[in-house]
Amino acid sequence: MSVLACDAITTGYARNKPVLRDISLAFDPGITVVIGPNGAGKSTLLRALLGTHPVWSGSVLLQGQPLHSVPPRRRALRMAYLAQRSTVSSNFSVREVIALGQYASQPSSRAIDDALERIGMADHAERPYHALSVGQQQRIALARVLAQLAGKEDGAVLLADEPVAAMDPAHASRCFALLRALAERGAAVVIVLHDLTQAIRIADRAAALSPDGTLAGAGPATELLEPEQLREIFGVAFDAAILRHGPALIPGEAVE
Repeated sequence: MSVLACDAITTGYARNKPVLRDISLAFDPGITVVIGPNGAGKSTLLRALLGTHPVWSGSVLLQGQPLHSVPPRRRALRMAYLAQRSTVSSNFSVREVIALGQYASQPSSRAIDDALERIGMADHAERPYHALSVGQQQRIALARVLAQLAGKEDGAVLLADEPVAAMDPAHASRCFALLRALAERGAAVVIVLHDLTQAIRIADRAAALSPDGTLAGAGPATELLEPEQLREIFGVAFDAAILRHGPALIPGEAVE
């Protein structure tokens, strides 16, 4: 039984215009990257898996149980979400923002302090959240989910939508190392990424969405993230290279 799965889900925003069509995927402990062209439904897929966007047909299962039947508090103990952009509107401190991730469990100052230390922002705990740069806010969002899942990583789910888009290379590398550590503790980590070189370096498995919202492919990352497959998915020629720090996928010209 997979930690998280979706079975033939179809959904969208206008009834006659589905964004996702008949998507079936299973997510096990490890890192799965979700790739695809702009508008293919990657962010919508994460929200459907999380339960914040309703599916029109099909089902989402959390540890074999229909997601809609899992009480919200129990769901919050097992599932965490990293959005593309901050959704914090009130004037909270950094510490208070991280504590929001613990509403379903006993608040733990130790977990908050540990999360701040792990992202390298222990000296920012009392600063106003909105005084931070966008990249720093992304790091605080990561700290929030680390505190949320602290001690509960085995069998947990983390859904991350472009989690390092605003980070510099050093902090992005640190973020991916922390996500890998979650996966090694038994969490199913699902990441939407546009950076295909980063994807092939961190992913165990990959899933690709087509522009029409259907599933273009899914399987081991080394099999899906290869030039011929990517050419079909993106309509762009790719070269593969092995560099000093790992494999790289280099896009070329668009192809017919």
